[in-house]
Amino acid sequence: MHYRSGIDFIPVEGNTLEWRYLKFANPRTLVAPAWDFRCDIRKTEDGSAPSELVFDCPGGTAGHVFKCVVVGSEKAEPARGDEGARLHFVLIVEPASVTERGAGVVRNLRPCRRIGAGSLPGRCIEGLGTGGKEVAIV
Repeated sequence: MHYRSGIDFIPVEGNTLEWRYLKFANPRTLVAPAWDFRCDIRKTEDGSAPSELVFDCPGGTAGHVFKCVVVGSEKAEPARGDEGARLHFVLIVEPASVTERGAGVVRNLRPCRRIGAGSLPGRCIEGLGTGGKEVAIV
């Protein structure tokens, strides 16, 4: 994966995440399941928005088809019981351009590129429990 713009990171408190196992097909290509998603702009009890997405190139995202790759999730709290409210930390990806695809071709996987990062509650990630569709992030 390579970048041509500024990268923002989402602050996460230590020891509060369950990290996902992600694999590399080669040194430049991450292979991971991706899901469709939607943003939730409703405020929580403390007044914060549950969905927070930061794009690497703000303003350059109109008309694109995005997917999210979950890299970590809040540790489950059995007492809470609402899996839809559990926060997931994600990379936002879109289909890679023809020139980017050669950087890390993986047979039978759709090549994508990272365009952002953020956090989403589980209810905003469509089919999260079903495994997603693997993509190659170049």
